[in-house]
Amino acid sequence: MALEPIRNKIEGFGIATLVPYITLAAFYSLIHSGLEEYYWRWFVFGQLCRQVRFSAAVLLSSLGFTAHHILVLATFFGWTSSLTWIFSAAIMVGGIFWAWLYSRSESIYPTWVSHMFIDISIFVIGFDLVDIQ
Repeated sequence: MALEPIRNKIEGFGIATLVPYITLAAFYSLIHSGLEEYYWRWFVFGQLCRQVRFSAAVLLSSLGFTAHHILVLATFFGWTSSLTWIFSAAIMVGGIFWAWLYSRSESIYPTWVSHMFIDISIFVIGFDLVDIQ
């Protein structure tokens, strides 16, 4: 179902071989995840905590985090695919967990490390699915 669009995206990015794939995976896992945590936890969640109750800040920041990932998921799986919505629900749970973790630790570093492991896992699965050489 999503295998062909994933292959096409990887080939379109020119990362269908090992070194470019690992380079992109490293960028997303190390840099992009940190930028997302900085934006969604430190900035969005942090600002919301100043404006609304804690539970509302968690919910709203997690909804925003999920919404921007839905666009990516729908590209690969389609808007009507149950996979888009199942994975979106998992992202929502992740966003809630990371907001809680950020508030508990008062640092983006624990959320960043956790997010890195998720991204690394996604790229490992993609590597296995597409059979990068």
